[in-house]
Amino acid sequence: MKRSLSEAKEFIRECVILAEEGDDTLLDIRSHFRYRMRMRGLFWADVVTVLTDPARVEDRGWDDEQRQQFWLHGEVPNIGEIRIVCSIDWDTRLITLNWDEP
Repeated sequence: MKRSLSEAKEFIRECVILAEEGDDTLLDIRSHFRYRMRMRGLFWADVVTVLTDPARVEDRGWDDEQRQQFWLHGEVPNIGEIRIVCSIDWDTRLITLNWDEP
């Protein structure tokens, strides 16, 4: 079932906060995401800021695994704008993080 942008923003925010509190079952952070995060000089705190308070959110339809996909945009000091791809499995309450690569 397709959800609204506001539902997605709140869901992502809640999952990130719970993950920060120690629940590691809500976020699937791909190795490519971690690798690119290091390459870009980003810290996890930068990513959390964009995930919990994005400047803009786009509904990007469905990914290859039929999960609803959103792009979260935000500004990071000394880096500029970043765009994080979040695929949400609403049933299992799992968010997969990745980068949108050109």
